Amino acid sequence: MNEPCTIEAGLFKKKPCGLKSVTRCSTCEQPLCATHAVAQKKAGVFMCKECDDAAKRYDKDQAKREKEKKEADMMKSLANPNAPKPKQS
Repeated sequence: MNEPCTIEAGLFKKKPCGLKSVTRCSTCEQPLCATHAVAQKKAGVFMCKECDDAAKRYDKDQAKREKEKKEADMMKSLANPNAPKPKQS
């Protein structure tokens, strides 16, 4: 990759990192240097910090929704124990 890393760095004056990029974010396609590339569980897949944080928030929200759905189903089954159980796929 010949493009420079475009992650903004700096404490007071934000400017592009500018180091030579080694990969791209798998979500937003932004060029990333070795310092700013966040490795994912799947080998060879990298994301920028912003996309990685968003993916983690999404996964956490999905887990919370699934837990709430299971609890609601359990409460329905306790309220009506003779009802047929839902099929699980």
